[in-house]
Amino acid sequence: ASTVLGSPDLQRLLASVPWSVHAVAVGAQAFWQAAKEELPRTLRSFAPDTLVAIVDAYDSVLLPCDRSLSDEYAAYGKDIVIAAERTCWPVAALCRRCEERYPRGSPDFVACEAFPHLNSGGFLGRATVLAEAFDWMRLQGDAIGADDQENAMHYHNTFPERVALDHRQRIWSVLLFTELSAYRVEGCRVVSMHVRDAAAAAGGNGSGGGGGGGAVCFAHANGGSMHDVLAPLLEELITRGCRPRDVERKVSSYAGLSAPMPTIDPQDYDEQHGSGSL
Repeated sequence: ASTVLGSPDLQRLLASVPWSVHAVAVGAQAFWQAAKEELPRTLRSFAPDTLVAIVDAYDSVLLPCDRSLSDEYAAYGKDIVIAAERTCWPVAALCRRCEERYPRGSPDFVACEAFPHLNSGGFLGRATVLAEAFDWMRLQGDAIGADDQENAMHYHNTFPERVALDHRQRIWSVLLFTELSAYRVEGCRVVSMHVRDAAAAAGGNGSGGGGGGGAVCFAHANGGSMHDVLAPLLEELITRGCRPRDVERKVSSYAGLSAPMPTIDPQDYDEQHGSGSL
């Protein structure tokens, strides 16, 4: 097992997954540019058909779920599956309406309406295909912007035949702009009303209401959802004895790897220096 000094969020992700983990561009100031250079090299070190998940490091965790992620990937029938979220960000002109992508009223259309937009916090695909995708993004340079999500949106729009979005939240549950009330803990699993199968997407069991839904696999707590949604769910799992409490660290090594710096409580900072932000 690995221990990452000064990063309990990354440590939480590492502790949650049963597979080998390769940390890429951790601590890099221009992390996305570094990632586009490092990811293809790392991916090409694997066997070409290795199935690889690429996830955000600091706000993601794998929770116990009863689905095979490789089976979920295969069911989409595309080279790459990318997470999906509710909000269109960062460039509205790059977002495509559900009716532009799917026949109106189809199961795919209904699932798309719930989580219509690409979220770059999760990719799943074969190593070689993912390496080629990140190479393409790097080679476009400034023409496709500098943000990771903007780059991924350009790739999706350019190669829609290669990419499926996980509108049904079968692989990633993207928590931003969802309500805590849509999730519940059953045993040691987190069940989401937003996890759909094909029947649920057409309005069948599990489409929202009653006791439907499915277990969350990867939870991506982007934005304020880390505090509003994921933290209360993790606390309930800890209370039930399903997971250990995260170790609280008093210092962060990222401020200077050779000389750890004290972590400043924002409340203390405001009291000492007046209103402001860190």
